Amino acid sequence: MLQILAKSYELTNGKCYVDGVLQSTTGDCTHFIKAFLGIGALILIPFLIIGLALFIFWVVMLAHAIKNDDLKDRNIWLIGLIAGFFFGVYWIIAFVYYFAAKMPYDRAKKSPPPANK
Repeated sequence: MLQILAKSYELTNGKCYVDGVLQSTTGDCTHFIKAFLGIGALILIPFLIIGLALFIFWVVMLAHAIKNDDLKDRNIWLIGLIAGFFFGVYWIIAFVYYFAAKMPYDRAKKSPPPANK
């Protein structure tokens, strides 16, 4: 039976040791390994999904910066977005770009020009 509160599980040379005691079968060790990997997957999968979403967001912001030639400080934003990728902070730069450059740019494009009197 799986001993949940055991301090250590060790599978060495086909022999299972639980807290240093040799077990008659390897069941405890293999069940523990499977349970450990299952819990690890439950923790890892949400992080992978969030990481993928942040990467896609960064790609969309980079595409916006590349596409719009009339963007204010365009070259600086491009350098920042690309450098952020290499330094591992691409998602932070992407959010800063979204709020500081993309939102005002989109608002300026959607607002009607002032009427001439």
